[in-house]
Amino acid sequence: MTLASLFEKAKNIIPKQNNEAPKEHELLSEVLGSGISQWDKDEVSELFQAAIQRGASDIHIEPDENTLNIRLRIDGNFIHYATLDESQKAPIVAKIKILGGLKIDEHRLPQDGKASFFDADTKKDVDLRISILPTIYWEKVVIR
Repeated sequence: MTLASLFEKAKNIIPKQNNEAPKEHELLSEVLGSGISQWDKDEVSELFQAAIQRGASDIHIEPDENTLNIRLRIDGNFIHYATLDESQKAPIVAKIKILGGLKIDEHRLPQDGKASFFDADTKKDVDLRISILPTIYWEKVVIR
């Protein structure tokens, strides 16, 4: 089953309101199931927005044994953004993989992709380069 067919399936399941297409996080939660938390739905976009506002050149999402650490690279220095519970590893990485057009079921090989994020403040699209690297604790994500 392809990613496109999963999204089409989700579009047919979720009722539309006011003839609007379902939001991406609604589709994602339908495709990936109940493992998606509220953090995953909106906070990834807020993470991108915060990185843009702070002038970050990179976003690093790094797993360790029991947590998921998120750091921003600002002026060459890493600034801690958030530490999340271990249960957030798979859903957050999956959402970022979907945004970048990457294979969500590939966990052993490095992957690279591209995405675009609309910055509401400047009213411009921001191009994102996404790199996924397997580690012993899960997958490390770098967004530039």
